[in-house]
Amino acid sequence: MVPDASPGESAGLHPVETRRLSRLPLPPEDSSLPPAARQMKEGYWLGAMIGPDDVALLQRIGIRLVLSAVPPDNQTLENLRVAQIQQVSLPMGDTFLHAPRILEMVDRYPPQEILIHCRHGADRTGAIAAFLLVTRHGWPIADAFYAVLYPSDQDTVGLAEILRNYGMVDHRLPSDPSVGFYSVSATGTSGGLKARNPRYARLVTSTIEAVLTWSAAHPSGSVISDGLIAPSLLEVSRVGSQDSGLPQGPTPSGPGRASQPIAAPFSGQAVDSECAQ
Repeated sequence: MVPDASPGESAGLHPVETRRLSRLPLPPEDSSLPPAARQMKEGYWLGAMIGPDDVALLQRIGIRLVLSAVPPDNQTLENLRVAQIQQVSLPMGDTFLHAPRILEMVDRYPPQEILIHCRHGADRTGAIAAFLLVTRHGWPIADAFYAVLYPSDQDTVGLAEILRNYGMVDHRLPSDPSVGFYSVSATGTSGGLKARNPRYARLVTSTIEAVLTWSAAHPSGSVISDGLIAPSLLEVSRVGSQDSGLPQGPTPSGPGRASQPIAAPFSGQAVDSECAQ
């Protein structure tokens, strides 16, 4: 069911966009949360590496599935098993992998019962989050990737160049409120998906390719929890940049960008890091 009119709707945004303008009710700030922990409006929890002592907290906030782009240590795995929290290892470096497995697992649980993490909660975590925003929540590609991006000049420029290679002309400044509100930077520390050099660009590009592969198999669009259907990414023709060696891809259909940040951040210790390593 589409929500009542909001500032975003009055500005002409698609109904999918207006959902981003309201925040989740936040629990009291909890310094015991794992590093870089934050919750998306869609419900997913994002964070850095978890340890044995974090499992009781995960139980308390209702986590039932942990998706690990970097597997936890053996003691943490044992504690998760005892707590009856399912853990799925999805190892990846600078290339996005395991798209079918990710979708298979997230479809088994409500988003608020899912924790997604890597080593530092930045690049690989952000890539998985962006992938889910598009494939499971109907976000346009540019919006999804800017939302998880590290809000720096070099990363916004890098992402804009990658998007241009797919026919999406969308360059945003780090100060744009739509940039980085699901990144680690939203917690007041630093970090997020980066696009500042070729290695980081490979992770971003391979994630976009995973989205396009999914879209090719689902031409009617993504099913959203309340029944809305997002338009297919393949309803538009392929447009590519002539000065790029990157694969060409379609432009996204639908609206361009979010108008306000809606992250639900929590404090934690995190550092900008080579999470794509």
